[in-house]
Amino acid sequence: MKKVLEALEKISFQKKILILVLMIFLILINLSCKSVTVLPDGSPAKNLSNKNLISKVNELKPKFKNFRSNIRVNFQNKISNYQVNLNLRIIEKEAFWISANMLVPIAKLLITDKKIKFFEKFQKNFFEEDLENLNTYLGFNVQLETIKNIFIGSPLTNLEKLKADRVDNEKFYKISYLSPNKKYNYIYSFYPKTFLMNEQVINIENSSKKMTIKYLRYQKINYVFYPKIINIIFEDGNEITKIELNFEKIDLPKKLNIPFKIPEGYKKLILNDLF
Repeated sequence: MKKVLEALEKISFQKKILILVLMIFLILINLSCKSVTVLPDGSPAKNLSNKNLISKVNELKPKFKNFRSNIRVNFQNKISNYQVNLNLRIIEKEAFWISANMLVPIAKLLITDKKIKFFEKFQKNFFEEDLENLNTYLGFNVQLETIKNIFIGSPLTNLEKLKADRVDNEKFYKISYLSPNKKYNYIYSFYPKTFLMNEQVINIENSSKKMTIKYLRYQKINYVFYPKIINIIFEDGNEITKIELNFEKIDLPKKLNIPFKIPEGYKKLILNDLF
């Protein structure tokens, strides 16, 4: 992530818009249900087991074939503050697509389970790479399912397969998980009344680097809760970068097109050109 943030300070405004679109996905670092008790005052129940908590969280996870949303994005760090509009489309287990606009279309990106592709119109560049190669280059573990989970308010990792520890907290249910290589510490926080995601935090052990994804507001679509406002915060010592996603419209169409075609005459970029 530090490579991405350093790149933002050196490149043109047009390229910053393009990198902003990429940052939303590349933030990941290696990266019969029983009834659940809710106390009258809305505080977490101390006797609630992790198994029951995880079961309730998974029960609330949005399930859909197609997802579409218009998102207003505000980006802010110590040298930049600007807004981009995104059109997001997701086809379950097939595609994650975004078109970025600033009055006119400026970039499109497509992620499948195998590849990442994008092009930007200002400088007429395009990029196409296998996800496996991108992950190796950046040291991340970007996957289609994990990227989707950020936008629908679900845990980045499968909690059922983890040996997670409970964290005592008076306001939220919290679960902590240390990655097998003991380098990354994940902390998941849930609202006690609704069991919806409150925030996801990734700390890099023995460093000042930290990422926090805050779910500030939800909206109900067809009796299912989806995020309305998400704040993504990157911290590296005193360096702080904030991205706010405001989902202005969500719908779940029966059919969904994924329009993506790299225009002729565009220059191909390699990984070193971006980072």
